[in-house]
Amino acid sequence: MRLFFAIDLPKEIKQQLHELAWEFKDFMHVPKLENIHLTVLFLGEQSNYTFNVMVDKMRAQFSFPHFSLSLRGVGFFPSRDFVRVVWVGVDEGKRAVEKLHEHVCNVVGVKDQRFHPHVTIGRVKRRVNVSSVEAALKDKVWGPFVVRRLYLVESRLQRFHHPIYEVKEVFELD
Repeated sequence: MRLFFAIDLPKEIKQQLHELAWEFKDFMHVPKLENIHLTVLFLGEQSNYTFNVMVDKMRAQFSFPHFSLSLRGVGFFPSRDFVRVVWVGVDEGKRAVEKLHEHVCNVVGVKDQRFHPHVTIGRVKRRVNVSSVEAALKDKVWGPFVVRRLYLVESRLQRFHHPIYEVKEVFELD
């Protein structure tokens, strides 16, 4: 199963991000509204055994305080000159998300040096000038909201369709 840990966003923030992203649907694949989230740790394909071991470790060792989070600004992966992914960054709470990422990595025994907290709002279909996206998103702020849960999610990829996400476990923050 293909797994990741994620922070869910309030419905109104998902709606606002989705509506903004939809303005650029001509050159960007927009995620389904319910699929918008902040990935804390992408694990990729894992066996059922590994999944069960990780869940047991998380239940036994996971402890992290709740925190406030807001989103702001826009960015691009891999770079502004060659855009594949359009994302919104984390403003307030960025360090807390980074620490949460480190904690989850430690608990489940994974090393991930390349973490950059963000919410993906689109995947670019073709080479494009992203100035219009920057202008629309650069000064917007979403939140703050309190993060109280961490989700372990299975992602089932579908050919020619959006992935299907299923929450497998929920871990409460302190």
